[in-house]
Amino acid sequence: WHGGWRYSLEVPLLLVAGLVLPFVLLGWVPAVSEFTLEVISFLLRMLAAYLLFVGAIWTLERRVA
Repeated sequence: WHGGWRYSLEVPLLLVAGLVLPFVLLGWVPAVSEFTLEVISFLLRMLAAYLLFVGAIWTLERRVA
């Protein structure tokens, strides 16, 4: 058991950061005028969402294990 207030705060925040925020990031669509800019924006948002997911889940695994 990893008790304590810090553990109780870290786990839900990491779960939200890893499982909710990537979808919020992907759901956000900036107003751009060209298709090329839309694709670049999507690729950057997808990369950021992936790194956020992997980083949060990896950190959660290290904290819990």
